[in-house]
Amino acid sequence: MKTEIEFLRITPDNVNQHLPSLIACYRSVYSTEPWREWIFCPNCKRKWGEEDAGELCKNQFHCPDCRLLLSDFWASSKVGNDLLHEINYPHISFWIALSGNAVVGFTHGYGISPQNLESKLKLPGVAEAINKRFNFPELVIYQDELGVVKEFRGAKIARQLVLRRPNDFMASGLTCGIIRTMSDPPSVTFSWYTEKLNYYVIAEYHDKGKRVVLAQDLRDVARRLEV
Repeated sequence: MKTEIEFLRITPDNVNQHLPSLIACYRSVYSTEPWREWIFCPNCKRKWGEEDAGELCKNQFHCPDCRLLLSDFWASSKVGNDLLHEINYPHISFWIALSGNAVVGFTHGYGISPQNLESKLKLPGVAEAINKRFNFPELVIYQDELGVVKEFRGAKIARQLVLRRPNDFMASGLTCGIIRTMSDPPSVTFSWYTEKLNYYVIAEYHDKGKRVVLAQDLRDVARRLEV
């Protein structure tokens, strides 16, 4: 039987109602590929995904190198506090996908100045790249999160979530969209944004996951999503 999915806007008024399930969804999304941010060693910072549970059981979930007990990469309290803080950001667009009462997907983004975004991303040169491409905008939209739990991927839930964002942002008069993702191995996010929505790389971290910052005019995104 086909599972019915409901899409709901999250606001400061209803966030607490859905917060426990939203936290669980967030933790589940990032615990699997391509992020594999499930647990980590507090000493050497090595991280593991849920796929590694069987192997980690052999060491009773202790780091094989440091012998320390592993910790949650995304602790529930931190995720909850971050979400409650971000829901009050300016020009926020926050949507969730629900299967029954369970949150199975989420997306949110908000307005931020190029300089503050550079500080948030800890990547020098981001503000300069944005200003050069978009003629010194006062604010851009940082599309902070997009995720669907593994069991519901492939059902175009992510697309339906993203469809709801451009009009929210453009209603605020903001047209520069920015995201950060991994390019090697290419995440679903990277492939979808670059191939379907024509986002392009404006900055790179040159780190192990080859994280990149992508940008695109949201008016063009809206046109492409209508096709």
